[in-house]
Amino acid sequence: VDTPIEQLVADEKAKAVLTSVLGGDITQNPFYEQIKAMSFTQVQPLSQGQITDELIKKLADGLAGIK
Repeated sequence: VDTPIEQLVADEKAKAVLTSVLGGDITQNPFYEQIKAMSFTQVQPLSQGQITDELIKKLADGLAGIK
């Protein structure tokens, strides 16, 4: 969750985790180009509540499982 989103998307297994947890392809988000160089923890305060602490935990747990 501290890795830039574009680096996670570049990894097939990490992208699968993101798609599963987020319920869709993050690269299709209209703000993707603006946020891709940021991590989820950096984007969270800007997300207007869409990226919750619970979502961050699910992402972290899912990503930890592939390393």
